[in-house]
Amino acid sequence: MSRKSDPLEDPNFVSWYAKEKFPSFSVAQLEQEEKRIKKLVLEEVRFLQKIQHKSAKLYPLAHKQIELQEWLPNVNKKQIAWVDRLTWRPTGVSDFRRIEPMLVQVNKKHTVQSFNIWGEESTKLLADNEPLSLHWNIIKTLVSSAPNDGTVGRQIYFIVVDKNTKTYLGIICISSGLFDVKSLHDEIGWDRKEVQKANSKLRYVANGQTIVATRFFGEMLRGGKLLSLLCLSKEVAEVWEERYGEKLVSVHTTSLYGNSDGTQYDGLDPFLKKLPAHPSQQIKPRDHIYRELNQWMRTYHPLEYWKHFEKKNSAGNGMRDNKTRAILRCYKFLGIPESEFATSEKRGVYNSFLYKNAKDFLCDRITEDELVPEEHFMSVAEITQLWRFGAYGDTTRRKQDDVEWLNKLPKAETERRQKRIKRIDRGIQEQQFVKGVVDRMSKSSTNLAELKKQGKYEKVDWYLGIEKLSWDEIEKKFFDQQMQNQKQSQVQPTSDPESGMNQNLKTV
Repeated sequence: MSRKSDPLEDPNFVSWYAKEKFPSFSVAQLEQEEKRIKKLVLEEVRFLQKIQHKSAKLYPLAHKQIELQEWLPNVNKKQIAWVDRLTWRPTGVSDFRRIEPMLVQVNKKHTVQSFNIWGEESTKLLADNEPLSLHWNIIKTLVSSAPNDGTVGRQIYFIVVDKNTKTYLGIICISSGLFDVKSLHDEIGWDRKEVQKANSKLRYVANGQTIVATRFFGEMLRGGKLLSLLCLSKEVAEVWEERYGEKLVSVHTTSLYGNSDGTQYDGLDPFLKKLPAHPSQQIKPRDHIYRELNQWMRTYHPLEYWKHFEKKNSAGNGMRDNKTRAILRCYKFLGIPESEFATSEKRGVYNSFLYKNAKDFLCDRITEDELVPEEHFMSVAEITQLWRFGAYGDTTRRKQDDVEWLNKLPKAETERRQKRIKRIDRGIQEQQFVKGVVDRMSKSSTNLAELKKQGKYEKVDWYLGIEKLSWDEIEKKFFDQQMQNQKQSQVQPTSDPESGMNQNLKTV
C-alpha cells in the first residue's frame, strides 16, 4: 500500500502538497491505520443502517444527538430561552383566522462561505452580529431533525413571523437548485449533463432547502404546509431576482423522511407537484466518525482529498456535494461493499413551476419576456388565505349567508341546500388545509383548553436534551412511545413530518 500522489496530476496539487508537509509512514503503519479506520467506519454504518431499517426517523436523530453535543457548548442558553419565548403558541382553535405571516429576511449581508480545518466548504452565518441569524440557527438545530449543515451556492434565509403576535412561525432557506435529481430533470426536459455546465438555466431554479415550522404551529395548524407554499410566493421570487438578477422560474424541494408515510408537501397539488421519488443518499457516518475518516483520506490519499476539498474550477468553485462524494470514495478505498452503506429509503420530490410555460423557457424554446405567470403564483396574503380555507373558501361565513336563504326557500329546495352544505363540509374536512383540521379538532375528545390547563404549551418540546440520552433512551422516547400512541389512537396525525415532531390530533 502506498500514498497516491502522482506529481504529474496537476501542478496546483503539487504546490498544495508541498506546503502541507505530509509525514512519511511505513507500509506497516499504513496498513494498520487502514484496518483501524475500516473497523471504525464499518461499525458506524452498520449501526446507522440498523436503526434506519427500524425507522427512517431514527437515522437523523443519531446525527442530531452528536450535533447537539458539539453545538450546545458554544451557544448562549439565554438565546435559546429567548427563542422559546418568541415561539408562537396557541390561544384558541380559531387562531388560524388571525395569523398573518411575514417573511423577515435574515443575514442579507452577513452570509459568507468558509472552510473548516478538514477543507470542507460551507456557508456560515455571522450570528454574533445579527440576533435573527442566531435565532434561525437555533430553530433549525433544535426543531428540525435534519442536520444544520448549511449549503453552498446561492441562499436566502427567512424567519417567518406572525405580524399580530410578533412570534416565530418557522424558518425557510431558499438555495441553489439541485443538479442531481433525475425525476426533476425529466419533468423539465433537461439533459442532466447540460445542467451541470456553467451558466445553465439551473440558475433560474431554486431549492426549498429548509422549510421548518415551529413546533406548535406545525403540529396544530399544518404550519409546514403554509411555509412550503410561501416558498412559491411572489415576495420570495422578488427577493431572489433582486439578489441574483434573474427570475425565479421554478422551485422544488425533497422530503426528509422518505416517500411512503406522507409529508408536509403532499396534498398541495397543483402548487407542488409530486414527482417520482429519488433514492436517498447512502449512509453517512456521524460527524465524530466522519472527521476521522476525512483526516485519514487527507493523510493517506491526499490527491483524492485535494480533488474533493481543495481543487477549484475555472469559476473558482469547488466540488459540489464534496462531503458525500468524499465519503463514498473512502468507502471504496476501504473496500466497504455498497450493501453495507446502501439504504432502501427514497425521498419524495416536489416541484412547482411559477410560470405556465416555464419548461419552454428552461429548455431555451422561449425568451424570458414570454413567460406567463401561473394562477397559483400568488402573494403571501393570497397564499395565507388559501392555507386557511382551501379552494372551498370560509364555509363558516357561507353557512351564515345560507341560513337566510334556507328560510325563504320551499322545503324541497331547503333539503337540496342542506345536502350541498354537508357536501362542502365533508370536502373541507377531507382536504389538507387548516379549516378541515380545526373542524376535526373541535370534535376531539381532548380539547385545547384542557391541555393548556395542564401546561401543554408552556415550554417548547424540541430536541434539546437528547444530547444527554443513551441511544436506548432515544429509541424509547421517539420510537417506542410513537408506536404505542399509534396503537392507542385511530385519529390521523396532524403534524408536519419534516418538523420531526409527530403528535396525534387526539392529544391536541
